[in-house]
Amino acid sequence: MFFPVEGSSSGNPGFLSESVCKEVATVFSGRDAGLMRRLFSMILGVAFGATFMWFAFSVHVVRHDGNWHFVPRQKTQLTDFYSDVSRWDAAKWSRHRELKEALIQSGHALTIPELKLDQDVLLHELRKHIEARNEDRSSKR
Repeated sequence: MFFPVEGSSSGNPGFLSESVCKEVATVFSGRDAGLMRRLFSMILGVAFGATFMWFAFSVHVVRHDGNWHFVPRQKTQLTDFYSDVSRWDAAKWSRHRELKEALIQSGHALTIPELKLDQDVLLHELRKHIEARNEDRSSKR
């Protein structure tokens, strides 16, 4: 099919057969333009869906009192993609352990008043403070 055609007078560039050129012309003509539009829409939809799924599997979207936090996930799973934590109490936080750990690791836990006095948050902040203090002491020596 893809071979040089000698002596073509129909505007063929010389490397396609006449039947292929006619097929390409009909695809890009008005007759099959709807098919190309639908195909493009489908490919665009698949790309959008794949991007959204990647985002959903890699980020927690947390809302608290009008503030939005995008927190990287610790594990790849689809739980707690979006959470409005404005009215969560300690019992609700205990059921969403992975989300709380992700907030602690990313440093967003202190921005949520309900977590400021949480034992895990306080221990994490204390360890971080002790490590920073030890690094300062070792750098001064």
